[in-house]
Amino acid sequence: MRTLKLFVFVLISQVSLAQVPNLSVSSNKQSEPLRITKLDINIEVVGNVATTTFDMVFYNPNARDLEGKLSMPLKNGQEICRYALDVNGKLREGVIVEKVKARQAYEAVVRQNIDPGIINKTKGNNFTTRIYPVPAYGNKRVVLALSETLIGDDENLYYTLPFGEKKTYDNFSLHVKVIKSKNEDHEVKSEFKNVKFDSEQDAYLLNYTKQNFEPEKPLKFTIPRFSEGGYSLYTCDFEGETYFYLCMKPDALKSTMRTQPKHIAIYWDNSHSASKRDKTKEIAFLKRYLESFDNQVDVTVYGFNFEITSKQGFPSSHVNKIIEHIQSFKNDGATRLDNLHIDKDIDQVLLFSDGVNTLGEEQFDVSVPLFAFTSGHGNNDSFLKHLAQRTNGELIDLTVTNIDNALKKLTSDQERFLSCTYNKS
Repeated sequence: MRTLKLFVFVLISQVSLAQVPNLSVSSNKQSEPLRITKLDINIEVVGNVATTTFDMVFYNPNARDLEGKLSMPLKNGQEICRYALDVNGKLREGVIVEKVKARQAYEAVVRQNIDPGIINKTKGNNFTTRIYPVPAYGNKRVVLALSETLIGDDENLYYTLPFGEKKTYDNFSLHVKVIKSKNEDHEVKSEFKNVKFDSEQDAYLLNYTKQNFEPEKPLKFTIPRFSEGGYSLYTCDFEGETYFYLCMKPDALKSTMRTQPKHIAIYWDNSHSASKRDKTKEIAFLKRYLESFDNQVDVTVYGFNFEITSKQGFPSSHVNKIIEHIQSFKNDGATRLDNLHIDKDIDQVLLFSDGVNTLGEEQFDVSVPLFAFTSGHGNNDSFLKHLAQRTNGELIDLTVTNIDNALKKLTSDQERFLSCTYNKS
């Protein structure tokens, strides 16, 4: 009997991904693609923490065993918290081990001609894993769970799950459970298929099932962030102990308006991966920002991939010409950020990129405020956040931030909440 051992460790590679996990076969173009015959999505939200579990069954319509590659892009703040495979009819859970131990175990397993299940972290917070075998005319069940801290505005938290590339799921089910706070009821609003949440004693529940389901829009719902008292409290009993989880609204942070820049540089990543970004929203935001200036500002637009492909200056009043110029860029080539150099007269940088450096060193020599904008998944958020924070800029994720809030982050210098003290007794 063949056995399968699962390990999770980190490797670096490159891959192009979609949001919902996708199992593809890339080794044989003559093979029919695998299809998802069953997709169960379970979402549980406690306070501002959401756990999303994908339980998937893939069917192999070919006459031979196939090797699949399961890919999953993660957005900023998401982490994989569970990975399991169906082995000989039983679900086997993966374990997380240190990288060195994982490498030793991996090599020992391969020498026994056993296929280990390895989750590999790729550049840009993407994950991929090799799955073998997917049996001929048979099924392979995969379970993958993600945890994330939800973000939103002062009033609400927002959950969003894009379904990725268009496809049909033979059997689809969705179960959402939002745990209620101890101190007050809220109303959780859904934007999915006109399905409403049911209010139960301790949670809000949303259930949806459908055969031959073809999603048209992302799954979205909105959760009020705090009660009227400015906090949300959750408790549970575990092994004779009571635990609590408290979300508190801090005092309002002070902010001051930033001085309007005199010369800004727009660095627009037009590499091949730019096709995954929501350029419509990026351009809508940029148009609003350029139109907000009280006085004329010099604007230099740089198109780049592994090198600067275009450099052109405009007065800020020529908004339409700036937008038309950016829209003329063709997406091609790799990304190399260490080839970018800031001119001395620039006093603000807007970087539109996923931050995934495919060539050269992971660095960008910048000392003026840099604002990095992302609008897709699989971004190198940690690198972009580092660039922004060390220059008193900001990383702005347009997938979860509306244009008004993005403008506020760009035009105001706000105090940052770092820590608090409390009575530990």
